[in-house]
This record gives sequence, C-alpha cells and structure tokens, in this order.
Amino acid sequence: RLGLASAVNTTDWTFVGPAPIPLGQTQGTRVPVSGRTISIAVHPTDPDTVYVGTAQGGLYKSTNGGTNWTKLFEFDLESLAIGAVTIDPSDSSIVYVGTGENGQSADSAFGRGLYIVRNANSASPTLNGPFRLNGVGNDVFTGRSIGRILVNPLDHNTIFVCTASGT
Repeated sequence: RLGLASAVNTTDWTFVGPAPIPLGQTQGTRVPVSGRTISIAVHPTDPDTVYVGTAQGGLYKSTNGGTNWTKLFEFDLESLAIGAVTIDPSDSSIVYVGTGENGQSADSAFGRGLYIVRNANSASPTLNGPFRLNGVGNDVFTGRSIGRILVNPLDHNTIFVCTASGT
C-alpha cells in the first residue's frame, strides 16, 4: 500500500512441513496433531539465523534459513513453553527468551521467568536465568506467560516484558 514491492517471492513457496504426527494426541481420541510455533526472531543482519520458541517443545535455532534446526538448552529451561524470543537490537549476541505461552487457551502452559542467552552467535552460547524476581524479591513471573519482550535500542539494560496469566 505504500508503493513498496514485497521483498519475498511468494509464488515459489514449497510446503516442507510440519506434517502431523499420526496418532499424536495423547489424551482422548488418538488423532494426528502437530505442534505450535509461538515466537520467532530473525537476526537483524543475517536472515539465515532464526530463533523460534514453541508451545511445549522449547527453543530452537537455525543458521541456514530454517533448513535445519538445533534445540537449545534442552534440559536447562524450567519451562519448555517459549512465548517470546527477542534479539537485542544493539548487540545481536544477546537473545532474550520469555517462558510461558500467552495464548489464553486451556492448553497454553505457564512460564517460569525470563532467560538471557549470551554469546548467542557463537558455538557455545550461555544461558542466564531464569529471572523472575522484582526489586524487592517478589516472584513476578512464575505462573505468568511472557508474550513479548522489547529492548530499548539506546540502552539494552532496559527491557519491557509483556505478560498475562498462565493457565
């Protein structure tokens, strides 16, 4: 509408999945199901580097535009529901990860806080967190779902976190 051409060629898309898991439903009627990708963050200068957070499958990273994915911190996150992923706009080696799915549905899992991934561009990123306490020591994130994280581009020590009640 602004007179700009789309940077994405939408005529050459090829379906690559996900394909439903046969009989994947674990309760009630056994039907095919597939998972939900809840959050996505694309590296600001390298579009082949992408992070995604899933409803109950954890955090993943691709360095080849989504052809292959690597699960990150599989046994280190207290919640595998990843509601928000944000790359620091002034330092792409820092990635913020909010837990909990902010879907407001009966099967949206709550979170356990906010994580910070440092050295995210390296072969050995480090995980810090979960951060969930406010300035006076109250737990303000457990049982909440983080739906969005914004980082102040002028001061990455200031972040804004959007939450909702978890189910």
